[in-house]
Amino acid sequence: TTTTTTTTTTTTTTTPTTPTTLTPTLKKKKVVWTNYYEAAGGFAVARCPNWYCELVEAAGGEVLEAGSGSISASGTTWLSATELATLATEADVAVFAGPLSSADVALARASVPASVPIFDNQGTRGPDDWFERRLAEPDALLLDLASIFWGFPDALQFLRNVDVDPPGTKPTDLLAACPDVDAPYEFLGDDCPLVDDAAATTANTKSNKKKRTNDAGLVIAAVIVAAVAVLALGVTLVVGVARKRRNKAEPQQQHKATEIPAKEVEEH
Repeated sequence: TTTTTTTTTTTTTTTPTTPTTLTPTLKKKKVVWTNYYEAAGGFAVARCPNWYCELVEAAGGEVLEAGSGSISASGTTWLSATELATLATEADVAVFAGPLSSADVALARASVPASVPIFDNQGTRGPDDWFERRLAEPDALLLDLASIFWGFPDALQFLRNVDVDPPGTKPTDLLAACPDVDAPYEFLGDDCPLVDDAAATTANTKSNKKKRTNDAGLVIAAVIVAAVAVLALGVTLVVGVARKRRNKAEPQQQHKATEIPAKEVEEH
C-alpha cells in the first residue's frame, strides 16, 4: 500500500505601513459677534460672509451664526436674550460692535456665560475711533482680535474688556493730541513685538543683509553712472580733436587742387 502526502504552503504578503505624520493644529476660537439695539430690544445677528467674519478668521477664530432671530424690527431680525444665551454657550469670546453702557453690560452679561469675556468698541480713544481710524487701519483691529483670542500682550486699540477696563475717551484737547498736523501719520500696527531672541536675531540679520544689498546696489549704480560720464567725455574729446584736424586739412587740399603742375605751365 502506497500513501501519498500533499503539503500546502501558504504565503502571506505584508504591505508596508506608511507612517502617519501628526500635524499640530490650533482649535479656532468661537466668537459671538453682535450688538445690542435698544429700539428693537434685541441683539444683532451675525451673518457671513462679511468683513468682520474675514478678520475673525484671519485672527484664528470663527463667527457663530444663528441664522435669524425671533424679534423683527427695522427691516431685519434680532436675537432675544434667550437666543443669544443659547448661542453664547458655544462661544469663547463675545464681541459687541458698539458701545455698551453700564446697563447694557449688565444685560449682555445676563445673556453671556460668566466664563466668556465680553468686549465692546470703546477702546483706548473711545467709540468714535471704531468708525474712523479702524477703517484706515484694519490690521490694528486684527491685532486686537489676535490678542483677545490668544493672550498676546499687545495693548488693545479698538476693543475693551467690559468687565476689566473703563471705556476709552476721545481727546478733548485736539491741539495737544495733534500738535503738528503736518507730521507723518503714525500707524497703530507698525511695531509688532518679536516672539523670542532667535526671531529677533533672524530679523536683524535679514535687515542687515537687506541694508548691505541696498548699499551695494547704490555703489554699483554710482560707478555705472560715473563710467558712463567718463565715456561720454572721452567721446566728446575724440570728436573735437577729429574735427580740428579735418578743418586744418581742408584748406591745404583746396590749395593743392588749384595749383597747375609745372610741366603743364611750360607746355602752355
